[in-house]
Amino acid sequence: MIRNDFQTLKEKLKRLSFKLPRETFLKVYGLEKHIEDGPCPKDAEKPSLIQMEERIQFEAWEKNREISEEEAMEQYRKLVKEIMLNK
Repeated sequence: MIRNDFQTLKEKLKRLSFKLPRETFLKVYGLEKHIEDGPCPKDAEKPSLIQMEERIQFEAWEKNREISEEEAMEQYRKLVKEIMLNK
């Protein structure tokens, strides 16, 4: 998937008229973060337990650490397609 396709899919998600379920949101977030910022560094410091939302989002990003950008884009494409079919 070309980066332009990623941006197009990201815009489609922004225009949804409903809120994504929490688990789906975190999958989307983790893949977007990986695609836009690269894999989570192994030495990155996790946010503290006091910063629960930031920590949860960090962990969603961290789950994709070992996959390539291309694999993240493919997973993202499939996930968005699934979301659009089930709306």
